[in-house]
Amino acid sequence: SCFLGTDLDLLLRGLRVETLLVTGVDSNVCVLWTTGDGFQLDYHVRVIEDCTAGTSPEEHEAALLIMRALTMGRPILSAEVIAALAAHEAAA
Repeated sequence: SCFLGTDLDLLLRGLRVETLLVTGVDSNVCVLWTTGDGFQLDYHVRVIEDCTAGTSPEEHEAALLIMRALTMGRPILSAEVIAALAAHEAAA
């Protein structure tokens, strides 16, 4: 987890971050634990599934199922995030 033994939570709270977009390698280890810790710390966590990879296809899919249960309950893909950021920027 990116939170374990770091000041990440303190930094994010100081910046008033509420939502985390999580990507990375080892979806069934690092990404899963970071997502779980972010959820437990009351962040809105979104795992960008096409920007993650696991140690095997089976373990990757199992981790995605767990992370979906902690987040939106459905897959989030990079195209969706890019479109939402573009819409937010256009509205600003």
